[in-house]
Amino acid sequence: MPCFPVAVLLVLCATALGTDATYTLKDVEEALSTRGPIWIALRNFDSVAGTGVDCVYDKVKLKTGNDYTLEHGYNYQSKTRKTTLYATAGQDGNQAYLDVKESESGQGNRHVLEHWDKAKHCFILKYENTTASRVQCQLHLWASSVTSYHGNRFECQEKYDQICGGTKHEVYKTTCPTPA
Repeated sequence: MPCFPVAVLLVLCATALGTDATYTLKDVEEALSTRGPIWIALRNFDSVAGTGVDCVYDKVKLKTGNDYTLEHGYNYQSKTRKTTLYATAGQDGNQAYLDVKESESGQGNRHVLEHWDKAKHCFILKYENTTASRVQCQLHLWASSVTSYHGNRFECQEKYDQICGGTKHEVYKTTCPTPA
């Protein structure tokens, strides 16, 4: 079979499947370039603590080169909890990623950028949870994007459905307190 028809077929298949363009380190940096909290709106898994975890956010506290210090907050059993996470943004071939870890010297968990919409300020990260032996997926929204949520659909939820599948655990609630 000649190469040209095969190339056209591949492009048509990719378009039909809704494949996103390749994302870069610059896209990861843009996705994190807000001063406000970045909320997790939806994810395809329950937290380690089980049910009762909501209002999960990350807020960039410090950026040095490609390294980030994040305030990680959430509500568990009606109590607000905060911790610090450390992340390094990078690119490996055609994958832009964020390696997230609980301590500066700890082992990172690679979160791959699957979608970034700079107009709607929403992005999707996917990562392999080796403990649970499954791929986990999360829809993240800037604070400016969650204000338009009124219990129906989040910005970029259609992309979440395409990329992450049908399982949805709603993590963001309209009652989530704004972190200081």
